[in-house]
Amino acid sequence: MDVDLSNDRVVVEEGEGLGVESTEVGVSLPSAEEVRITVGSTHRKKSISDALSSMKAKGSVVASTVREKAGPVVSSVRAKGAVVASSVREKGGVVASRVKEKASTMKKWHLYALLCVVFFIFIIGLSAGLAGRDKKRNEAADIMGEITTLGLTDPKYNGWTGSGDMNRFADVATYCGDYFGNGDEIHKYGTPQNLAVNWLANIDKDDFEIPDEDDDKDKNYYFVQRYALVVLYYAMGGLNWTYKSRFLTSHLTCDWNRGFNLDSDENYMFGVQCADKEQISYLFMPGNGLRGTLPMELGYLTKLTHISFFGNEIKGTIPESFSQLTSLRFLAMESNLISGSIPDWFGSSYPRLKYLALGDNYLTGSLPKSLSQLSRLEEVALDGNDLTGSIDVFEGMSKLRRLFLGENNFEGTIDNEFFGGSKIKELDIASNNFEGKIPSHFFNDGHLQLLDVHNNKLKGPAIPPLESMNVRMQFYSAYENQLDSMQGIGDLLSLTHLDLSAN
Repeated sequence: MDVDLSNDRVVVEEGEGLGVESTEVGVSLPSAEEVRITVGSTHRKKSISDALSSMKAKGSVVASTVREKAGPVVSSVRAKGAVVASSVREKGGVVASRVKEKASTMKKWHLYALLCVVFFIFIIGLSAGLAGRDKKRNEAADIMGEITTLGLTDPKYNGWTGSGDMNRFADVATYCGDYFGNGDEIHKYGTPQNLAVNWLANIDKDDFEIPDEDDDKDKNYYFVQRYALVVLYYAMGGLNWTYKSRFLTSHLTCDWNRGFNLDSDENYMFGVQCADKEQISYLFMPGNGLRGTLPMELGYLTKLTHISFFGNEIKGTIPESFSQLTSLRFLAMESNLISGSIPDWFGSSYPRLKYLALGDNYLTGSLPKSLSQLSRLEEVALDGNDLTGSIDVFEGMSKLRRLFLGENNFEGTIDNEFFGGSKIKELDIASNNFEGKIPSHFFNDGHLQLLDVHNNKLKGPAIPPLESMNVRMQFYSAYENQLDSMQGIGDLLSLTHLDLSAN
């Protein structure tokens, strides 16, 4: 029997002519070789059994040898695995650290990039601004270069925008500067006066001729009033007016208006109205979005009889040039932002004035004594300011019918002589600092229809005994005083409003 250990199996093959079938015996021999046993005859089965036992023993030895040899290998592999794992962790930590460092670096770069973008935008904006400034400077330099080239270095050309006829600009500027005495403002770029001269010289040049010394007063006045209204337009934000009323158009100055039918009986012209000889007499622009300071040029419209600017945003003081408006009969500029005091020249400058409304502004100081000269006054509204002192200037005005002085800081003592003999119909002196008693003639004369004396320091009867029935008084407010009785209340037959609270 041959035993072949070259494979992992034991094969027993029959001998030649023995009639024994081949038999395979599977023996698990890790890393062993196949054993081939050739059986010669059946009489040698015992030898085969012995051989198999011997092979099993050898297989055990081989398996043990394999385990012994494999143990160190496995241990070595485990040790190397642990080293590799440790190395991987160390390298992973390094990699993670580098990743974090790179992420932090990336965040910093993003921040730097954002800052660079912002800085770049700032530089672009600054460059654009500087470019615009340089462009304006270059334009101004070009204009001055042109003037120098032409030999026209006279200051009369200052303020020319570079468009249109520079000689015509100089002529208009010279005439207006001499007439109004404000040449410095005319020759400053961008002032209302400068813009007005450029408009008249370059845009409106076909509609009028510049007056000269030989022209009559009417022609001079036509030119002056057109210039004054153009200055008004630029000084008071004309581009944003609610109704532009054809201002700064080729129409005649007297046609710078717009008609409104407020009711079936009356037609109101919003803007400009003229009287005879195309002379402006009305400026009617209430609630029209006028914003700014009144230009002094308006004071040269000496034919004006009516000015209505109430409900705008006019600021500053009343121009001194308004003292030349001696034809004024109606002056309404309440509900604006006008400050300062009422000028001393008011009384002497407006001998024809009938209506004066400066309420709801920021006027301060006492009333000028010259107001007593306004003998034609019929209605005065100075309420809602911060005026102080006495109101004696209004006593003795025989034509005065309505006087509104509430919400100021006026003071004085009221007695039975207060507005005695007047025919006043509406009197409001509420929210001031008046003391004394309410005169009985307020109820007995039969003229007053409205009386408001609330929030003062008045004492005595709220309604004294009446000599006869009063059918005139309709509104009576005297709350927040120190009044007591009201014996004559039953004789106020037409009363519709009565407030005597907080007394």
